[in-house]
Amino acid sequence: MILKERDSIHQDHLSKQRQFGAQQEKEVAFYLKREFADNPDILVINDLRFSHKGEYSQIDHLLVHRFGFVLIESKSIYGQVRVNKDGEWSRGYQGNWQGMPSPLQQLDLQQKNLRNLLFDNVDKMLVKILGRQTYFGMRQWDNLCSVSSTTVLQRESMPQEISSSVVKNEFLGKKLKELCNYSVLKSYITTKPVFSEKEMKAISDFLLSIHEPLIQAGEKNTAIQPETTEPAVTEPKPKYETAPQEQETAKVEQTEPSQAQAPSEGIACNKCGERDKLTNRCLGQIWLLRHLPKLPDQYHDERPMPCLPQPGK
Repeated sequence: MILKERDSIHQDHLSKQRQFGAQQEKEVAFYLKREFADNPDILVINDLRFSHKGEYSQIDHLLVHRFGFVLIESKSIYGQVRVNKDGEWSRGYQGNWQGMPSPLQQLDLQQKNLRNLLFDNVDKMLVKILGRQTYFGMRQWDNLCSVSSTTVLQRESMPQEISSSVVKNEFLGKKLKELCNYSVLKSYITTKPVFSEKEMKAISDFLLSIHEPLIQAGEKNTAIQPETTEPAVTEPKPKYETAPQEQETAKVEQTEPSQAQAPSEGIACNKCGERDKLTNRCLGQIWLLRHLPKLPDQYHDERPMPCLPQPGK
């Protein structure tokens, strides 16, 4: 029975890798629905997010069945996957190999947080027998990693315990039926503790109550926000107190005389001797005399004068 579908998200703001991951989760949810939609002994919760004692967990798919729990991690992997004897994962595509985080190691952490959450709230879910509280300790706990159907798994080099926990999407239903196989007859002959219908409902109701919904970017809510990729690092622009062009203009305006400025006392054109009615040409000669005192005297006759700024420009 499907108790919770995947949270709908807008994929426009997601990276390509996140979009592939979302598509993989969608496919796994489809296979789970096809297999267990009408099975009251297997309860499916997709996309469960919760926090417990400061630890945050996101479980792609959680199955609650009569004997215990199954946590499923969806992985969209193109190319090949191999795992060495130490449990280290690598993915390869077109001859290029790189390491990747172990999905099973991630599931171990999620399972630990879920166990702690359930143990700390056991009185809300499990009944007491002869006045004594029952617990989750003897229940069946399984972790599975479901990978894309196009993934090439190098099982010959995988440790057996890892290989048995990695399945392709189309074989997921068969694997889960083996783990969650339940019948009334089996419940009488097995030594495993079995959840009652009342306990199954109490567990599922509790998990749904602590779920933290995914809030889209832009919505005002304190709930958990979707992950976003960090923006690319850009080279910072140099900062100036004044823009370079403005600095240069200010420098010219300070050093070059203007016709609107009153001539200082004792200043005369070094060519014609005029003091009161100085023209731009005269001012140019004064400027040259100040800044280029070693320039030959014939410069006035043989070279064009510098173009000086007019008043008001």
